Amino acid sequence: MDDDWIVVGRFRGVFGVRGELRVESFMEVETSLLDFSSWWVSREEGAQRQKRELVRGRSHSKGLVVSLKQIQSPEAAQALNGYIIEVPREDLPFLDDQEGEEQYYWHDLIDCEVIEADGNRLGVVSHLFETGSNDVLALKDLQGKERLLPFTKEVVRQVDLDKKVITVRLLPGM
Repeated sequence: MDDDWIVVGRFRGVFGVRGELRVESFMEVETSLLDFSSWWVSREEGAQRQKRELVRGRSHSKGLVVSLKQIQSPEAAQALNGYIIEVPREDLPFLDDQEGEEQYYWHDLIDCEVIEADGNRLGVVSHLFETGSNDVLALKDLQGKERLLPFTKEVVRQVDLDKKVITVRLLPGM
């Protein structure tokens, strides 16, 4: 994983006959992806990237629909299907801690080790996802099984991004 680049979306198919593409945004506010005028696309993270210029985009019922410079046919658009969209970390907005709560990019939490305060190792963050009430840390435990923990103040006690360690306090029944 290259920490200088952040995956912000993925092409999910062709839309219409003018070469528009359907895009799945990984941004908290889906349309924030349209704030970047240049996208860097590749088949997979860490592969050679190609710069693409955004012409226009809009929200659609199944994600975003975008037009890219030099993509004007469904065939040209289909060639990008499945590609990921990355932006340089330096282009992301600075996260300002709000109301005493620290803010994190999910990308920074992936691969962090999760431990209890007594040092008991629970696993490594594989991904995160949203629910209606809170975000959830998905861990791979020492046996390779998935374990889910709510990303709430009651459970997550400390995040040390320099050491890539998240300290948690398990609640009864966890």
